[in-house]
Amino acid sequence: HSTRRQHAVDYVGALLLTAALSAVILFTGLGGTTFPWSSPVMLGLLAASVAGTVAFIAVELRSPEPILPMSLFGNRNFAVASGVGLIVGLSLFGAVTFLPIYLQVVKGVSPLTSGVLLMPMMLGMLATSVISGRIISRFGRYKLFPILGTGTMTFGLGALSLLTIESNDWQTAIDALWLGLGMGMVMQVLIIAVQNSVDYKHLGVATSGTMLFRSLGGALGVALFGAIFANRLHAQLAGPGMDFLATVMPSAVKGLPPNLHEEYITAVMAALHPIFLVAAAISA
Repeated sequence: HSTRRQHAVDYVGALLLTAALSAVILFTGLGGTTFPWSSPVMLGLLAASVAGTVAFIAVELRSPEPILPMSLFGNRNFAVASGVGLIVGLSLFGAVTFLPIYLQVVKGVSPLTSGVLLMPMMLGMLATSVISGRIISRFGRYKLFPILGTGTMTFGLGALSLLTIESNDWQTAIDALWLGLGMGMVMQVLIIAVQNSVDYKHLGVATSGTMLFRSLGGALGVALFGAIFANRLHAQLAGPGMDFLATVMPSAVKGLPPNLHEEYITAVMAALHPIFLVAAAISA
């Protein structure tokens, strides 16, 4: 028999969480490019994110049915998994977003070829997800896999930072494979760990909470690394007669005169290097 119960939807908590996260994303996305970091707009967004977060925590502590119960953070596995998920999203998704730029702009391959070269990443993730899942089901232990996975991701991101204009396409595919192997040992394993650590009534919110931090990390990573890339690219193209290249579309790069084409891809390569180095450091 099913029993109908009245629930109190946490509308205020949802709105505050949305406002706080939106302010954080806008702060990292607009800072240093559209607005200076110390501008009133940036400082206002930072203040809004802090105030929204504090207000959200206060509301959640008093809400009868919070959208994200603060008691979950007292569970060590949930807290660790959320933190690792945030870091994985920040370093991995932020860096992987710029791999197609390297392949299509620097190496000059088509979008289709770019996708094919990145396919080993998904194959590696699939393989280690299945293998680690079977081992966990058999032995009931999962701590080793996130450690190995983040280590493998760090190695892959470090390898990506060594790419050059002359690197072969297969090197990118192999580096992407390392990233995928690491992802497979981390992403699903963290969710399994959380689901086995909380009460059944919190199963849904614990799962979605873990995925929230991973998604937040990915959004922050894309915004943060996008700001780094844009600033570095503008700095590289700051010479006389080169400023128009800062806004040129990748599809138009091949039509540039040889000397400008060489200047442009060299600048893009210089702007990509710090992204992969920072991502490797965060992953480590």
